[in-house]
Amino acid sequence: MCDGTMLVGADSWVDVEVDTYLIRGNTGTASNQDGFQMYAINDIEWGCGNIIEINIASVNGNSVGFSIHLPESTGNTIRCDDEVEGAVRGVTNFGSGCNGP
Repeated sequence: MCDGTMLVGADSWVDVEVDTYLIRGNTGTASNQDGFQMYAINDIEWGCGNIIEINIASVNGNSVGFSIHLPESTGNTIRCDDEVEGAVRGVTNFGSGCNGP
């Protein structure tokens, strides 16, 4: 369980900058910005091919549950079994909110 009530200098509970990880079964509450963030690092081939599934993001703030930097080119997947509550801007920063089964 990630509790962001006391976050200082961070804008998410989880910040993923690696390849082909499975981010699964996490719960977070109260974030300064996003719940989970995935980043492609400049010109390096990192931050790609990750799968996000079965997480609960109770953001209770003005952003999204799952934010993906360059979603059209990184191949990161937000599964539709993730839950988001209290995120003013919705589930993700792109399209319909999930891009996998």
